[in-house]
Amino acid sequence: MLQEEMTIIKVSLILSLIGIGILLVMQKSQIASATPISSINASLLNQNILISGRISSIKEGPSVQILKVSEGNESITVVAFRSDIIDVSKGDYIEVEGKVMKYKEDFEVEAKTIHVL
Repeated sequence: MLQEEMTIIKVSLILSLIGIGILLVMQKSQIASATPISSINASLLNQNILISGRISSIKEGPSVQILKVSEGNESITVVAFRSDIIDVSKGDYIEVEGKVMKYKEDFEVEAKTIHVL
């Protein structure tokens, strides 16, 4: 009986680890490709997206960095809080992963990660 219990525990552990691995892969694949800035609308509110574009302006505060990111004729505000602030310059081409939020009447992206490309 002890041997059977150990086998059941091992199988359960292996299946649990496989399930966790599948969940991690699914979570990573939720952001398949960059979302065009022009297509950001109310249907994307509170959803994680990936955008890319060129920084057209930067404003910095003590705990926040506000970037205006442009793609073609469209632009969006990207807000990075203290832990996410990185060294970027106007004109840098960046990729941003974050959550779509609405501030006043405009959509913005609350950054989780920012990478200079």
